[in-house]
Amino acid sequence: LGISDTETNNGWYIMWEGALAAIVFNLTNPFYSMFAKRMGAGDFHIGLITSLPAFAGIFALIPGAIIVDRYKDKRKAVELFILLTAVVFPMAAASPFMGSFKVVFYIAMISLLNWPFSIYNTSWQSYFSDVFSPKKRNKVYAARTRAYTFFGMLATLSAGMMMANFPRNDQQRIIYYQFFYILAFVLSIYQLYLLRKVKANGAVQNQAPSSTSIGSLKESFNLVIKNKAYVSFILAAFIFHVSWQMAWPLFFIYEVDYLHANEAWLSLIAVSSALANVVTYSYWS
Repeated sequence: LGISDTETNNGWYIMWEGALAAIVFNLTNPFYSMFAKRMGAGDFHIGLITSLPAFAGIFALIPGAIIVDRYKDKRKAVELFILLTAVVFPMAAASPFMGSFKVVFYIAMISLLNWPFSIYNTSWQSYFSDVFSPKKRNKVYAARTRAYTFFGMLATLSAGMMMANFPRNDQQRIIYYQFFYILAFVLSIYQLYLLRKVKANGAVQNQAPSSTSIGSLKESFNLVIKNKAYVSFILAAFIFHVSWQMAWPLFFIYEVDYLHANEAWLSLIAVSSALANVVTYSYWS
């Protein structure tokens, strides 16, 4: 990474933490709907799988930001939300044992999962800024992003090909999915171990926690409301994203019910989307 010994070690730990985060995410997220489908989910359930986790993430962000800002050491906040995310994985793995409520229970678990996961993403960014000086952040973040992208695509492809070739029926596929969720739990715990290996920046440790409060959020909200151009942008972005997200359950239903896609197809679609992002990032920047 071209930086000092301590920062080099920190950079490697952060990079591999990102790789594990990518594996955890891509062993589970691309196959949320298919796992539910294998358990007997209908079209309405598929719609809920797309919408409810997003709602959980939205409602997590503001209280999550307040919680994170009150931590003097941001690593503790990151560790807390990784742990909270991790403990939901075995609960989701237990869904097939819930009888007639298994699909509903599974949807509830992945919705619950998105609450700490969303705050983890926010708190990780604050923590990362505390560990590395501004001059070093770009190199470390680029290395982590490369690792995240590579291992994420590898995990998605491996899981998809495994699910398409080894299980012989839906019951066996469900067992494989349960294994993926247990593995995600184990890897999340190892994420915590890697974060604990990172040496904190002494200057940051002496900082006082932020004083984010409901009052300051109201003040920020009032400032936003007064900016008409920004409000117009928010409304346009809202309409765009609502329209875009409404199509995702239909994509899955069309791919699986009409094109008869299996997990290998879904993994290839996810990897193709990721590659399209990688190729076009430079143009957007």
